Order: sequence, then C-alpha cells, then structure tokens
Amino acid sequence: MDEKNRKKNHRRIKRAGVSLLALWVMASAGLAGCSVSHRTAELSADLTQPGQEVQEAKTEEEELDFRRRFYAASPDNLQLLEAEELERWEKSEKREEELGEGKSGWGTVLADFPDLQVTMYGYLDPEKPFQGVMIRCGDSVSYFPEIVYMSDSCQMPDVEPDSSGSMFTVSFHSETGTKRSRDLLCVFFKSESGTMTADFFTEEDYLSQMGNRFSLSIQKGEQKGTLIRQDGKELGQADLSWAGEEEITGLNVADRVHITLGSPVQMDVEIGITANGKEPRYKEGLTVTAPIEILIRTYEDGSRGAEFLVGEVEQKAEETEAEETEAAEGGAADREERG
Repeated sequence: MDEKNRKKNHRRIKRAGVSLLALWVMASAGLAGCSVSHRTAELSADLTQPGQEVQEAKTEEEELDFRRRFYAASPDNLQLLEAEELERWEKSEKREEELGEGKSGWGTVLADFPDLQVTMYGYLDPEKPFQGVMIRCGDSVSYFPEIVYMSDSCQMPDVEPDSSGSMFTVSFHSETGTKRSRDLLCVFFKSESGTMTADFFTEEDYLSQMGNRFSLSIQKGEQKGTLIRQDGKELGQADLSWAGEEEITGLNVADRVHITLGSPVQMDVEIGITANGKEPRYKEGLTVTAPIEILIRTYEDGSRGAEFLVGEVEQKAEETEAEETEAAEGGAADREERG
C-alpha cells in the first residue's frame, strides 16, 4: 500500500480507538502548566487485570452480534419512533414489545431532506440503543455501525447540507453525561451513485492540535492561576483554593467539547483543572472557543475526504440569559425550516 492510500485509509477511520484513560493522560500531560511527570508515570503502569482477555473476547462477540443485526436491518423494515418517544422507549420495556407487521427492528429519523432525497436514520438496538446510523439517498442505503448518534438525553443531532446537497456536516450529541459531555463532528459525502462515505473529527485529531495551545501559569504561594495562550495572551483566571495542599497536575480539555454548526463550525471547550486525588474541576469559568476549518480533499478515484483544522483559540464571552434564549429559539427555527 502506497503512502497516499495509507493516509486516505487512515482518514476513513470511523472512531478513534483511544481509551478515556489514555485521552486523560494525553490531555493532562500535553497541556499542563506544571509538572505532571509523577502522575503520568503512575497512570502509565500495567493496567491489565485478571480475566481481562475473557472480557475483551466477550465484548468483541457482542459487537459482532450487534453488527449482524444492524446490517440485516433496513429503513423500510424499521418501526420508527418520534423524538418525544425515545426516552420512554429507552427506559421502558417497549423495546421488547412485538413489532408491527413487516417490521424487524426499531429506529428513529435523525434528519430528513426531502428535496435532496436524503434521510438519516438512527438504529435502536435492544443492546446498544443509540448506536448505528443508516442514510438513505434515493434507492441507496449506507450503513455506519460505529456511530453513537445520541446519549440517553435523547438530543437529536444537528445536520446541515451544503449548497450542492452532496456534503452533510453533522454534530452528534453522543456524550452528554455529568462528567463527560462531548459532541462528535462528522462530514458525510454523497457520491453520484448515492452511496455515502464519512470522515470524523476524532479525539486523536483534536488532541494533536490542541496539545500546545495554552498552559496554566501558577505563581508559588498564590491560590490563583492564569490560563495563557501559546502567544502569551491571557485567556482567563482560575481560583485554585479548592485544591488545598494538593498539587495541581494539569488541564483536562478532552471531556467537555461542544460543536456548533455554522460558517465556520465553532468548537467550545470547557477546561477542567486537575489536582492529585481530585476529579477535574470545571467551576472556574474557563471556556475557550475556536473555529474549525473543514478542508475537502478529492482523491484520484474521485472520492472525497475531509480534514479538520482548529483555528485560533479565544476566551469565550459569557452569554446573557436573553442571548442564550435567542440563540436557542433561532436554532429551533432553523431546524424546523430545514425539516
């Protein structure tokens, strides 16, 4: 395989295979404003546990079973639920109820563009209820089993087509827990035959670009720190008194990342400060924002791919309650108009 094809195939990876622990270490070590060598060494120890290989084999078998069910499904044979029904379905026994005549599984419509003959479906599997995306384009259906398209918050993704209707940018709100709230940015490309391919802004991409953007400056004896950009610009102040005598070990930038579609796509990052023996703390009002430039590449075989470049990081201005309400209403109106 030549280098060009190797890079192309690498861009087709559907989700980064990086553990949350590894991402935490990368974020803390790469962005720390103080020494983290001791903590990194501690977390880099051998983490293999008895029975781990058996558990991994079981997980692989479950994943294969899921894929068999997913690829055997068809949008025509899905019993579709409305958005307001999803939470009740997920928490009840309804998923085990008998399906309607001719229906072999559950699903929901994530986005619909009748003028473009494109509909995006989310597969509702009994074991993995919010994983698996199907996209119908005319008579063609493309399958993406790796995509977790929402969390149990049941927040629908944001989807925007380009002017030609051949590229769709999507922000999947797939992780919305209290400790980790992270969107997944994806670009889908429609070929002339109607098949879809996809590129993702993975966590590996994100961390490789954010690794040296800023640091936390701490003066000895002070209970405050300063977030400083690579060029020396101050991005915010942080109260560190909560850490007490514990050493500040770094910054967590991987767990709270929010993607807003637009021109350009905007990324907001809530920065957590970490200390020995404590969970990352996010109550310091440290949120930065940066544009994401999506570069489209066309390959020799005519297929297309995307690269994602993070622009200059700035401190995010705090929105007033009126501005937040206006933005939410505007987004709802845009989605209603598109749907």
